[in-house]
Amino acid sequence: MNALPVVGRTRVVRIQTDVDYQISKTWKVSGGYLYNQAKVVEFAAVPALANNCQGIAGEACFLPQVPENRGSVRVVYSDAKYATVALGVQTIGRQFEDDQNVFTLRRATVFDVFASRTIARSISAFVAVENLFDSIYDVGRTPVLTTGLPRSARVGVRMFLP
Repeated sequence: MNALPVVGRTRVVRIQTDVDYQISKTWKVSGGYLYNQAKVVEFAAVPALANNCQGIAGEACFLPQVPENRGSVRVVYSDAKYATVALGVQTIGRQFEDDQNVFTLRRATVFDVFASRTIARSISAFVAVENLFDSIYDVGRTPVLTTGLPRSARVGVRMFLP
């Protein structure tokens, strides 16, 4: 059985920003962005792999399953008299599944929605839908393509105990 290459050293350049803004008493918007350039610069077991991605000598490989770009935005309306409603969008940039950057996981954008309403003093009802538009997005490729969760919904009741 062949041993998998062992990473000896990586170089990660990362910039992250998050913002929350209260537009009014009932409206809030938040967002975040992550730039993450994570590359293998040295393999302990096979040093030649560090600079040989997809057969291109001199190019460092990106770490598997680490997208270079990721962002999200969420808009929330919340009024205790009526309801709380939130709409979120998350986008994930291209990433690679494997250590030599041969298998690509494509970019993806997913929308989610959530709503809740207080129905008694310590009880609220909620509904949530993830992947609202039923986007097909990659989560694995070894080399068989695996896709993420299709549209899914949850409905429930929450009880808050003192």
